[in-house]
Amino acid sequence: MPAIRLTPGLPVISDGHQLRIASTTRFSGCDGQVHRLLLIDDAAVTLEHGRRQRLDPPVLLLLPPGWSGTASVGRGAFCYRIEIDGGPALSAMLPGSVIVRQGSQAGPWSNDIIALAQRWWRSLPDRHRVAVHLTDLLLRLTETGNDPDPARQSLEGRFHSLLRTHLGSTEGATAFARRLGVSRATLDRALMRSAGTTAAARIRQERLRAAATMLLQTDQAFADIGGRCGFADVDSFVRAFKRIYGCTPRAWRRRQVAEV
Repeated sequence: MPAIRLTPGLPVISDGHQLRIASTTRFSGCDGQVHRLLLIDDAAVTLEHGRRQRLDPPVLLLLPPGWSGTASVGRGAFCYRIEIDGGPALSAMLPGSVIVRQGSQAGPWSNDIIALAQRWWRSLPDRHRVAVHLTDLLLRLTETGNDPDPARQSLEGRFHSLLRTHLGSTEGATAFARRLGVSRATLDRALMRSAGTTAAARIRQERLRAAATMLLQTDQAFADIGGRCGFADVDSFVRAFKRIYGCTPRAWRRRQVAEV
């Protein structure tokens, strides 16, 4: 996961809305260096840019600045729209073409995007920080474009792809197996053969690894880090962290900073 630090000039969410589409609405690219992120549910989307493409919900679109095509969203859709002005720094990190995820490919991103969007709308002082985390998520989104066709991936490969994009969800191993279309026992057997671990253990390990990294790279409160890494409350996060790392998140942060 790329490390994004709170550096002046990095992205700011310039606008954002959550809305029910009352009549067919068309979205295009933004002016300047603003990226437009759309998360659409409850209705199909028609993408027009040289050719027409129908996308079944849920649909996740990242439109680059100045994109000349249109994304038509049908009546009744629920839409999260977020516009991010990152200037040349963000433009250099993200591709200049539209990124499209639909159906099961969009689903794993929904919880993270909605949580960040809702936090931004609630908290004016925290908007820059939320934009930084949203950019981190966007960078991971662009990385998945290099993944092989999910239909050709092994079950273990599909599990790890899903896990990378779904760390912020509180879903457990059973829900992950359901998303992959298998039973939890089947998923556990596949992971035991390849990695000697169960799905639940692997999910916990990756969430704690991400949390440990965030403790060093940000000054976020522990509760926020735990929530972003899929823990339902701060107490369960602290207990799980201490069990693996041998100390509390606070002690880990202090110890690692002291050693730098």
